[in-house]
Amino acid sequence: MLIVMENSPTGRRALAARKWFADNGPPDLQPLPLGYNEREALKHGGADHILAWYSRSLDGRNYDVLEHPSFDDYARGVMASEHAPDFIRTEDTTGELHRRFPPRHLYGLGPGLYWDPPKRYVRPKTSCRRRKARQDNLATRREHPKPINACGTLPTPIDEARIQEAVRRAAALAESFYRASTSSEQPEN
Repeated sequence: MLIVMENSPTGRRALAARKWFADNGPPDLQPLPLGYNEREALKHGGADHILAWYSRSLDGRNYDVLEHPSFDDYARGVMASEHAPDFIRTEDTTGELHRRFPPRHLYGLGPGLYWDPPKRYVRPKTSCRRRKARQDNLATRREHPKPINACGTLPTPIDEARIQEAVRRAAALAESFYRASTSSEQPEN
């Protein structure tokens, strides 16, 4: 007995998925099993077993039939998957499953035969100038063990003089602040 709560969004989605599967799925594999007990009752090998896995995978995607691959694509992916048990992939003595669902890799089909949309890696675009500067920077670092300044060039004697002058000014400023704070703390007599 299947119990699907009509007020539950998942329940409505599940019933809508069953209706969609009735219109778009294979006519000999009807209806789409929605509950655990319905799925387990189909697990005796063959196309029914793949249907049970398809339903479980669809359940994992919240019964989004537009996002999830079709049953035919899913079944072909299962036949090609290294995650599929041997009794599905190799022990098909009649060859019926291989004829009906020729193996084809399905991106996103993972362990447990759940389908998850493949993650797309988008490489950030960099400008040619920035890429060239980064390559030059790496090459310069290999050639010169000295540290490189923020502009990506080696420090020159002028840069070193500026740095030393800035350090001297900062030290003088810190000392003047220290003197001003200590002189204001002493009580007046």
